[in-house]
Amino acid sequence: MVLFTMVPLFASCTVHFEKDSPFKKMFEENVLWADEEGKLTVNVQGPCCDSGFARLLVNGEEKKATATFSSDNWSGVGMHFKLEESILGLSHGFFGLEFKEAKADDSAVFTVQWSDGVDDPYFKDGSLITLSKRPLLENEFLDAKYCVLDHWWAQDIKAEICNVDETPYTGKAIFTYETVEMEFFYLEDGQFKIMNDEEKVAEGKYSFEIDRITLTFDVYGSNVFGENMTLLDTSAIQKNKVSD
Repeated sequence: MVLFTMVPLFASCTVHFEKDSPFKKMFEENVLWADEEGKLTVNVQGPCCDSGFARLLVNGEEKKATATFSSDNWSGVGMHFKLEESILGLSHGFFGLEFKEAKADDSAVFTVQWSDGVDDPYFKDGSLITLSKRPLLENEFLDAKYCVLDHWWAQDIKAEICNVDETPYTGKAIFTYETVEMEFFYLEDGQFKIMNDEEKVAEGKYSFEIDRITLTFDVYGSNVFGENMTLLDTSAIQKNKVSD
């Protein structure tokens, strides 16, 4: 991003670079971050270690949010939260946790900043919140749609599922097959459907593992896509290339 100064004939470019902070070293996939008060949890599942699906209690009401971890000179060092209603364009709802200090390898203290639309003293600007992390238990893994901004590919058939900002909240993602972009919907009870404008092109069940998603076209679409399709996460594809 280029920032222009008010000084004639001069322009300065803000360089975006990573900071090797203690918080950066705490980034890890498949962990649960939580506070002792039970007001905030961040589920970081899948191969991405710098974003997760969050739940927070605001005046006793559970809210959903997307959490993004950062450690650079532009975004700062800490976590940024955008609430469901803000992502869906319904109202404002976001706040930041600025990293203050590490208490241990699995625990850190943060300062609340930029709180907007989160009307709860616990999340008031300047408040201190301590979060600790631990490995996710088997029953704490959620669903493919909660893998924030994740991508799955089937390179051999040129297929891709791309989760977008709204996916954890509406179940809507993007499905690309060869060169055609369509809408993918995560439905209840492990069901899915694929739509091209108003036309349904596929429907069936999906199963999710940490590094892959498998679609079974047992309702509709097997004549086009076959009976099953397995799409790998980017990290799984990289691992396969290394092993080859």
